[in-house]
Amino acid sequence: MTNITFTIPSVLNGGAGEKKTNLDADTLNDAFAKISETMGDDFKRRVLNEDGTPRSLINIYINGKNAKFSSGLETTLSDGDEVSILPAVAGGSSGTGGEVSDLSEKELDRYSRQVMLEEIGYQGQLKLKQASVCVVGVGGLGNPIVTRLAAMGVGKIRIVDRDVIELSNLHRQTMFNEDDIGQVKVETAAKKLRKLNQDIVIEELPVSINDYTALDVVDGCDVVIDALDSVNARYSLNKACIEKKFRL
Repeated sequence: MTNITFTIPSVLNGGAGEKKTNLDADTLNDAFAKISETMGDDFKRRVLNEDGTPRSLINIYINGKNAKFSSGLETTLSDGDEVSILPAVAGGSSGTGGEVSDLSEKELDRYSRQVMLEEIGYQGQLKLKQASVCVVGVGGLGNPIVTRLAAMGVGKIRIVDRDVIELSNLHRQTMFNEDDIGQVKVETAAKKLRKLNQDIVIEELPVSINDYTALDVVDGCDVVIDALDSVNARYSLNKACIEKKFRL
């Protein structure tokens, strides 16, 4: 028999955390039959149809690849394979306001590599979707930061920078290109980030950071990231975060 690891996310394990189980199974069908016996009736009810096949709202991954693109339940497994399942629950907000309670099927597919990580999981990805992050400065530091935040699915990103794009920026600010020279950084960055991820909210503020603007800039955010290159602006931002009791 083939020895595999079957990974069940916390949301399908009664909220008791991610569970990894070693099984002997030659096919995906064998794996589901054995894991359902191990997990019990509640798992069967939530994951399986009456005939023992996985419900349509369950996404199945083998070594990170969606099983729907292979041979389905008849897929042959190899020693060391990891089978993971995720609930494709729809109906959650896409970050445009209101309470976010679920990840959509599109989001589960998009972020599947992250959700399979024990340190993130379904609930961790949901927290990212619910989060609001303010990045102050979209230059050499802020450029890659905002790109990664958008790619990983942070629900709302506020980007703050008053500068325009210059030729000398392009060797390190790789989001921009020569056609962007002379444009406002945050406006151009916002357009590119929306193309990267249409399901998140990008808010751009082309303002300077000082003692008069910093409080308004960080208002309503969960986390503030300092990507500034000005000492005075950093002091103003730090002061505002202390007053608001925000994480910087």
